[in-house]
Amino acid sequence: MSRPSDVAAEWDDWISDWLLSLSGDDAASSTRSTYERGVRQLVKFLTETNGMRAPGEVRRRDVEGFMAHLVATGKAESTRRVRLMSLRSFFGWLIDEPWTPLEVNPAAGIKAPMPELPRVEVVPDADLSAVLSTCAAGTKASFVDL
Repeated sequence: MSRPSDVAAEWDDWISDWLLSLSGDDAASSTRSTYERGVRQLVKFLTETNGMRAPGEVRRRDVEGFMAHLVATGKAESTRRVRLMSLRSFFGWLIDEPWTPLEVNPAAGIKAPMPELPRVEVVPDADLSAVLSTCAAGTKASFVDL
């Protein structure tokens, strides 16, 4: 059995290599930071709930437990979606690496939350007609003047 410090170092090494691979993509620095945060939150969750576990030991139920934890702690659908995308990216990259400790992406196949778009208020027809009537032909006012 590995010591927790060895497992933490293994996570750090894999995450560092993954972030380095992302820097070659068009991923912005803020995207890399957001993705890293998602993976590190999973590691923290696993450490607090199941004890430190190496990347190759993570299973689908661990990712599902993490997603349930995000729901239970009131995280928005958009946050949960980004966290899942982060994990899919990390584990997808990990399984393609030589000497990888993982054969299957444990985040694959988990349904991503769909954030609800905010409601947009529509201008009532009467108000829109009033605005447009001030721009009627034959008046000195123009739409730009409003």
